Amino acid sequence: MKVLIVDDESAMLLALKQMLSNMEGVELVGSFRDAAEALDFVRGSNVDLAILDIMIAGDDGLELARSLRSIRAELDIVFTTSHAEFALNAYDVYPLDYMVKPISRIRLAQTITRAMNKHSISSDDLTEKWTDNHADNEDETISNTSYVVEAPALVAPLTSREREVLQGIAAGSTNEEIAEQLQISLSTVKVHVRHIFSKLEVHNRVSAVARAHDLAVIGSGGNPIIRRGKFLHEKNDPGLL
Repeated sequence: MKVLIVDDESAMLLALKQMLSNMEGVELVGSFRDAAEALDFVRGSNVDLAILDIMIAGDDGLELARSLRSIRAELDIVFTTSHAEFALNAYDVYPLDYMVKPISRIRLAQTITRAMNKHSISSDDLTEKWTDNHADNEDETISNTSYVVEAPALVAPLTSREREVLQGIAAGSTNEEIAEQLQISLSTVKVHVRHIFSKLEVHNRVSAVARAHDLAVIGSGGNPIIRRGKFLHEKNDPGLL
């Protein structure tokens, strides 16, 4: 089965690529961070399954799915996202599955098995085999942070004020609430948020919190130490800035 991945988070993209590369019967034919590149690829290549991040930076994953289907009507779509509330909207394009991050190895294997069964490809109970082969890591998950490969170091260290703002983001506070808590202006908070996004190399608040936990930069200062933490889901906050 030929699989395509589209996700603008490089760590997530790499993690999915590594996991899929170890699955029998799966051929990863393309991986992209840009919707336009993925569309160009599908126009000239055979693809059975597309795994799409529903919130691609600068693009709409739902619209990308519709465009892909206009090129290949038989293409199966699987959506991934950190925002569970988008599930209902996603079903208007009739996806094969919908996976909310963090995604477990077993969950991914179940989705691939379902796709193989639909395409009448002998999966040999892929889910069971994948579980058996990774019994020691059955609870391991992947999200917008790297759970398969080590995350790179920060581009630049966060200032103490940026850490305070990031703590507020992690707590689910809005920019207005953070401004009130820290007794600074709203415009100053927005500047700090932009700097945080840039230093963490992310595009949204969910990814910022996940990456911060992965690098352990949220806390009482000191040098970041790589650690593994649970992914925190953000409440609905589409404005970001």
